[in-house]
Formats: sequence, C-alpha cells, structure tokens
Amino acid sequence: MEEQGLHEGTIRESLRTKWLGRNLHCYDMVSSTNETAMECGRRKEPEGTLVIADAQRQGKGSHGRTWLSEADSNIYSSVLLYPDMSEKEMTGMSLAAALAIVRVLQTCVSGRVSIKWPNDILLNGKKVCGILAETQKQKDCTLAVIGFGMNVNQQAMPEELKVKASSLYIEEKRTFDRERLLAAILFQLESIYEDYAREHSLLGYETEINQVLIHKDKEVLLCYGSKKRKVRTLGIEKDGSLIAQAPDKGICHVYAGEISLRGIEGYI
Repeated sequence: MEEQGLHEGTIRESLRTKWLGRNLHCYDMVSSTNETAMECGRRKEPEGTLVIADAQRQGKGSHGRTWLSEADSNIYSSVLLYPDMSEKEMTGMSLAAALAIVRVLQTCVSGRVSIKWPNDILLNGKKVCGILAETQKQKDCTLAVIGFGMNVNQQAMPEELKVKASSLYIEEKRTFDRERLLAAILFQLESIYEDYAREHSLLGYETEINQVLIHKDKEVLLCYGSKKRKVRTLGIEKDGSLIAQAPDKGICHVYAGEISLRGIEGYI
C-alpha cells in the first residue's frame, strides 16, 4: 500500500459543515497541530479554523506525553474555538469530540468502538485515537483547541505499543479515505459542539456516551502521580466528569486533568 499526502481540495469538497473547518490550513508537517491552531487563535482567525497535517514533529498527547506521528497514513488535526463559558464548563470538550468520532467509526468499521474516559477512542479494545483539548486565556477571549490524532492506515505498530494500540487498517484489514473520514467527523462535531456551547454542558448526550464507555460499571484504578485508588465507574455526568463509587468515600465526581484511568490489570 502506497499512501499519498492529504488532498486539501478533497477535504474542502467533502465538508458538509456550516462553519467548522471552512477556514483550513493543510500542511505536510508541523511541530504540533494543536500549537499551530493556537497560533491561529492568537492571530484572531475565525472560529472553526482547522489545522491538519500529514505528520507532526512533536505531536502532543495527554499528561505531556508525545503522540507517535507516523507520516502520510494517519489523521492529525486540530480545530480552533472561542467558547463563551467558564473553564469548568469546558471540561467536557474532549468527550464531545470523542462522541463525534465514535459516531463516525460506528458507521464504517465492523469492530467494537468505545471511549476510554476521558479522551481515548478504542477499536476492539485497542487505542486508535487520542484527543487533546487545550485552552488559553487572552485579554478579550478564551482560545480553545480540540486536537485529535487517529491511526488510520498505519500498517504496523511499534512492538512496545502492540498490546494497547492499533489502527483502523490493522483492525479492519483495509484502507480508509482519510479526507472523507475527517469531513464526516467534523460534521458530527459541529452539531455536538453547537449544543455544548448553548447548554455549557453535555446535557442530552450522557446516555449515548455512557453506552460506549468501556469501563462503565467496572472496577478501575484512578492514577494521580504515584498514587492509585480503586473505584467502580458509574458513567459520566453532563459536565464530563466521571461518576465513581469509592469504597472508602462513597460516590465522587472525577475530573480530567492530572488524573488518568487504568484497568485493574492493564490499559483497559
């Protein structure tokens, strides 16, 4: 299989959105699509600006990790938003993007698609997509960037990642049209985000998200630095927090940030 670079024209032709992605920057390589989108925000480019690249030199994952960015086979993209809401109200943005991606993948893959709270998309229990939402305060507004990296047509994973990571190609044994896949995700995200911006929450989407949470009603480990606590997850709240049953403290709400979630015996 010989992959070619992204076709900006095909992306534009495939878009069905009203505003999301209409201002488009398409690159062969950037340091990070999230950082490039932030720079667009500092230049006051329009809301919905999309940055997409064939490769990243310093792709960003959650908790400061580096996202492995193979060239010419995956999707690395970020969208710029100007949310009129508090920092706490913005905590569900990763889940809004996760739901958009799940909806699209459920229409084009045969395997099980699920969300590992708060920002990983799994196919058959292996991570195929990571989401990173970042915000930055400006004098007159708040910049928000939602970025996601999806392993699409990558044919092999590094040995150390095979247990927990995969790609659409590896799982489905076929190639995917990256441009049309991205356009479909943006169409779903635009609709979900418009509701999110109006309600300042994920109100109305909790049930749909809970149905695809891979750890719902299971025991997991909440990890904060070197500390770990066993809880049973009960689903998500409309603000994007995880509802957890802790043996020693009863029901609590866990917010994304420095806390990560792990299965009792491994990644899931």
